[in-house]
Amino acid sequence: MLPENVKQIAAHLTQLPGIGPRQALRIALQLAESPALQKSFRTELEKLEKVKLCENCYLPHANSSTLCLICADSKRSDKIIAVVEKVTDLLSLEQSNSFQGKYLVLGALKRDGSLSLEQKQRLEKLKETGEKDEIIIALSPTRYGDLHANMLQSELKGSAKKFTRLGRGIPTGAEIEFADQETLNAALKKYKIKNAPKGIFFIFVYSLFTCPPCKRSVAGVVLSSFSHNHYPTTTNQSLLFPPQCMAGGECSLCADESCSCI
Repeated sequence: MLPENVKQIAAHLTQLPGIGPRQALRIALQLAESPALQKSFRTELEKLEKVKLCENCYLPHANSSTLCLICADSKRSDKIIAVVEKVTDLLSLEQSNSFQGKYLVLGALKRDGSLSLEQKQRLEKLKETGEKDEIIIALSPTRYGDLHANMLQSELKGSAKKFTRLGRGIPTGAEIEFADQETLNAALKKYKIKNAPKGIFFIFVYSLFTCPPCKRSVAGVVLSSFSHNHYPTTTNQSLLFPPQCMAGGECSLCADESCSCI
């Protein structure tokens, strides 16, 4: 029923990430119905012929040299490399303005943990550039990301003085009581509050409780207590009950009438 060339365009569009058959067909039909849109697409597609991959990190660029602007920047360290899966991951890290090293873009990773021939060649080229001070395996913290991270560290063994991963933990603005167990475990392994009682490391248990008078989450009370020097005590109290709760069932903030934070 539809013209064959519209079907062919839709078939090509399905090869792009995130576009399914129905969405591809809608895009193809929209193009067919809009000559102006066809013209603008044609112009921009012709310009793509000038885009090339950086010979070091494989970031697409249109510079006259073989290097992208990041790799050509002498102010950035050649000894610290962040290995990322996708160009969009690189762009996200760059937007943070916190990383002053350079990158290696691997390309989309398979879920079975294997590497394509091209990805192996990219890793080999990185190893040929000499030992680095640090290689950051900046993959997404998923089951498949962890699988590939371990494999990449093995592949790059001997190429860096140390290997690191991106930090994990509770994001700013998030509620501790809603964090999953894996996130809490990662956060507790990476961070410690100086001079805080041991009870802080059981905060994931406290999130299950609330203070009867004020209905605060116990996890939130613990953090408020630390910020206002209401340090909880674990003396003669069981871990079955939040250690900052008083004998009367009140949290440490409710019990302290002189505290202005409530």
